[in-house]
Amino acid sequence: MSTYSLGIDIGYSAVKIIVIDEKNSIVYNKYQLHKGKINSTTEELFKEIKNQFTISEIEYGAVTGSVGKILSENILIKRVNEIAATIEGSTNLHPEAKSIIELGGQSAKYIAGFNSNDNDRLRVNQSKQLTIETNTDCAAGTGSFLEEQASRLNIRIEDYANLTEKATGIPRIAGRCSVFAKTDIIHNQQEGVSPENILKGLAYAIVKNYKGSIIKRTPVVSPVLFIGGVAYNRSISKAFRDVLNIDDKNLIVPEYFDCITALGAALIAKEKHYKLDFSNIYTEFLLLNEISREYTSSQTL
Repeated sequence: MSTYSLGIDIGYSAVKIIVIDEKNSIVYNKYQLHKGKINSTTEELFKEIKNQFTISEIEYGAVTGSVGKILSENILIKRVNEIAATIEGSTNLHPEAKSIIELGGQSAKYIAGFNSNDNDRLRVNQSKQLTIETNTDCAAGTGSFLEEQASRLNIRIEDYANLTEKATGIPRIAGRCSVFAKTDIIHNQQEGVSPENILKGLAYAIVKNYKGSIIKRTPVVSPVLFIGGVAYNRSISKAFRDVLNIDDKNLIVPEYFDCITALGAALIAKEKHYKLDFSNIYTEFLLLNEISREYTSSQTL
């Protein structure tokens, strides 16, 4: 009989789920944009897991993420610290990592000073020199900011990186504020600057904003892992390498970069023996969603 551990990370833009086996190998992973429909998206992923696994074998589990507390407050699943889960997942895949750059839908983090010795677990609790820098409530310079600016140019976010490959210059665009960014984009359009160049300028603006407002004067320690949904965009990775003066070897976009915090949640759940009755939480979650749908329907009558 197999034993599995489930990790769930629910953030501003996406639901991320990972299942690991006894050897900590990833046997299921999913990154799904929820577009504000968190419950229905999570429900669909739960159904997928139920169809792929013998659910009695999913013995451990935990949830994390900026929106993950909604899940832990309503069903029987343990919530774990997001920073701890990020570090645990990252160093499990890359024990050589010395720092982490994370850019998500609305969050930005720089984490350094953790213990990367693979023989030590739950490294966030063991390090006395841990550095954690995060953004404010403003979403400037994050994934939602990037998507908003791309939409001003009628560009699909999926096409962003390919278009920047054709850029011939890097125009100046403000990365600290969407209002200023819009002004700069309009000005560049009026000056006849190509969309490809504007997109590349925006990538550099985001990275420079990250350096100035998140990293600040903190020394960047290599190797660096670049994780989070924004890491899908190759132009941002290239801008980070250029602005931070880091080569390909020392700025790594790891496998499972989009689900790495969910991996950490699964690892912590297994190590801490956070028991999980998946059949029970699955039933509870379906019931919770049905009540929510019935309430919404009654309000629209």
